Amino acid sequence: GVAAPGLPEDIPLMEGATEVAALGQMVTFAVEQPVSDVIAFYKTAMADNGWTMEESIVEEMQTFTKDGRSATIMVSQAEEENPNKSNVVIMVEDPSAE
Repeated sequence: GVAAPGLPEDIPLMEGATEVAALGQMVTFAVEQPVSDVIAFYKTAMADNGWTMEESIVEEMQTFTKDGRSATIMVSQAEEENPNKSNVVIMVEDPSAE
């Protein structure tokens, strides 16, 4: 992954991400991948970067914690007619940065 504006180094941006936008501690982007692939990518990538996945009731919304920080990743299908395009929102909370 490539570092995106607004994302810490230990949270990768998926390859092929388009429409990348950063607002404060939130980054949004679209990617030509089905929701399940995006979720699988982040479960692996976050663990590889030392993040711990919290228990989640909703598969499309995962929260990870590391060193007092938290990152919530929400994935949704971008277009009804295109199940292979997803919208992703990553919100990072870092109390030490405030």
